[in-house]
Amino acid sequence: MISFLKLLILLGILIYFPFLLKNTLYAQNGASIPLPNNYTLEDLKVLHNQGDFKEYLKFAKTIRPVQRNALWNKMTFEMTLAYLQSMAKSPENLTELGLQEIEGIASWPTNANNSAIKEKLLELQYFYLSKKMPEAISVSDGDFTILLERIKSFSLQKTIPTTLAYQFAKNIETFNPGSESRIEAIKGLFSSQENWMLLLLSHLFLSPSSDIYCKDPLPWKYGWISLKKFALDLKRQDQEQFDLKLKTRMNWSCWLSLRPNVLNIILNKNLELQSDPTNKVVAFHLLSMDKTLPPETQSLVQVLYLLNNPVKSDLFNQAYENLNQLAFNPEMRAQVLNLLKEIDPLPDDLFIIEDVGKFEDVLKQINIKFPEYIHLYLKTCGDYLSGTPFLRGNPTVNCLPLCKRLTHNKSTITGLKEFIRVKTLFKDKCL
Repeated sequence: MISFLKLLILLGILIYFPFLLKNTLYAQNGASIPLPNNYTLEDLKVLHNQGDFKEYLKFAKTIRPVQRNALWNKMTFEMTLAYLQSMAKSPENLTELGLQEIEGIASWPTNANNSAIKEKLLELQYFYLSKKMPEAISVSDGDFTILLERIKSFSLQKTIPTTLAYQFAKNIETFNPGSESRIEAIKGLFSSQENWMLLLLSHLFLSPSSDIYCKDPLPWKYGWISLKKFALDLKRQDQEQFDLKLKTRMNWSCWLSLRPNVLNIILNKNLELQSDPTNKVVAFHLLSMDKTLPPETQSLVQVLYLLNNPVKSDLFNQAYENLNQLAFNPEMRAQVLNLLKEIDPLPDDLFIIEDVGKFEDVLKQINIKFPEYIHLYLKTCGDYLSGTPFLRGNPTVNCLPLCKRLTHNKSTITGLKEFIRVKTLFKDKCL
């Protein structure tokens, strides 16, 4: 019969044996003898050479931290990148859990700051969202909440490749989550869709390759919103540094791509934006600050400002100074006149402004220093009244109000043969 003391000793050995066995698995120099499911660095080298990124990444972190040397870092980065590249070839197979696993591996210290991995991960996240967003209308509330968090996280990334930012912004434009409550939840992410789009497209506006995208309708739509905010926020003393200040919002090449659209606003070629008069005012200010415009275009902008509804301001003074220079430059006047001829209808808002004193002063200056435009306007009006067809109808919309004002104010313009012809054709309407 085993004595009670021997029984206690036997029980102690059984309890202590696992700990004793574990301690014997380490050599005196601290190196470990691999346990089941543990790999050595040599094992990982074999997997790396074979390109087996799945098994490699499964066991990469079984290597003790003190043994994760430069070689381990290099192999782990290469295997991670290979894994992400493999998934990018068939992104339709991505699941939420699968993406979480990829994000976990990409966040390892050896991977977290690598630009190639960051970019490939963003690409996978974009592919996943592009697949899930059209399905949002039919998913459960729980899955929709998860999707919202993903959308927000992706949108708030500090760096998003230009192509992805552009494509994701296009997805948002057509995103329909279904119910009103879900639409409100989407709006709540960034207070408004406008802010959301500006956040995403800022990656595009500031990109060195932005000129490729800024010509498209979507970047123009939100680029104009951004430009309006910029112009309204710009301090007076900063206007001479227009190019430097603008670069905080967009690359110069993007501005050059958007500039023709801005010019179209003051040329009456953008009917959608013309309904808001502040758009034209902002366009005038932006273009007047851009000293890289061709000289004839710069002069055109200043003349158009006076022919619209000019407000006493620095821009008004610049426009008057431009008139003074035109007075002594017949070649420039001819170039500007040719540009004005292309505008249909001819600019004439000046002729109906309520401030009659301003109307008379500005018209007088134009007649003295750029009389060619007065002749052009009256001749065109007379041609229209005589039955000459014009593609867009009446090319001198405010000709009758001008005729009335000139008749009542006894302007020197009334002696011009073009005016006499117009007044005759209007018959008694100018009285």
